[in-house]
Parts: sequence; structure tokens; C-alpha cells
Amino acid sequence: MKPILIKDNKSYDKSKLDAIPSLTNQVLDKTLNQLEQEGLFIFPNIKDNSDDLCGEQMILQSFNNNYYSSNVMGFLGFGEEQLFIQSRFSVVDEETNRDYFFQYLLEKVLELPNITNFDTFSSQSEQIFNLYMFLFPLYLKKAMRKGLLLY
Repeated sequence: MKPILIKDNKSYDKSKLDAIPSLTNQVLDKTLNQLEQEGLFIFPNIKDNSDDLCGEQMILQSFNNNYYSSNVMGFLGFGEEQLFIQSRFSVVDEETNRDYFFQYLLEKVLELPNITNFDTFSSQSEQIFNLYMFLFPLYLKKAMRKGLLLY
């Protein structure tokens, strides 16, 4: 199934998300705190005192015949259904199929050097796997701070 692409802080007719009813029902009108308790992986963790993320935010809210996205970006999947929420400021380069703004945000959040060149969107179907390239250095850095595990 082809992923549905929307942008943050926008209004969408409910029919836009008709192709992903199970996913929509899982996140609709639920706060990030509720979703985290249900097992949704949220990065960065809300409990890490993120300046931009609060537990009372919702990914999707319903009102009248519309869905409203909030200030949350990322990848969501449930079964075969996928939803990608881009920044409203993002413009994907048609020639390279890359979202340079999203790459910039990830580099700033994860404190990666700006000389690092990651292909954040090499193909539509593999976007989530490319996110691992950003997460690995972060978790490696956290693990190194804790030190060696000796038995």
C-alpha cells in the first residue's frame, strides 16, 4: 500500500485518510501520553522534557468533516497502513527525492555535525529505515556515556 503523506498543522477532509482507516482509528483524538501508554514509539521521548513536544498534543483531531494535524511530524504505521507527516515548510526535491528541511531538523535535534550527508528519502517505501541512520549515532552516544558493561 502506498503511504499517505500529509503536513503538520493543516486541515484535511476526512476522505484524504480513507485508505488508512485502522491507523486513523488508532491515533485519532488521542494525546501523545495516551498513545505512549498504548505502546507507540515517540522520539524524542516526552519524558525527556522536550521543548517542542508535550504529552497533551494530538497527532490527529477530528472536527466536523475534517481531520486536523498538530505540530507533530513523523512516520506512523499500523499493519500495512502508513502515514507520513511532513513539516509544512518541507519541499521535496523532485530530482533527488530528498527532503532537505527534514534532514536539517533531524541533524539539529540529534546534534549531528552538519557535514554529515544522509539520504533521508531515498525511496518512498524505505523512509522509516533511513531514520535509523540518524538514531544509531544518538543511541551509541548515550550508551558510551554510561560506560562499559563488565560482568
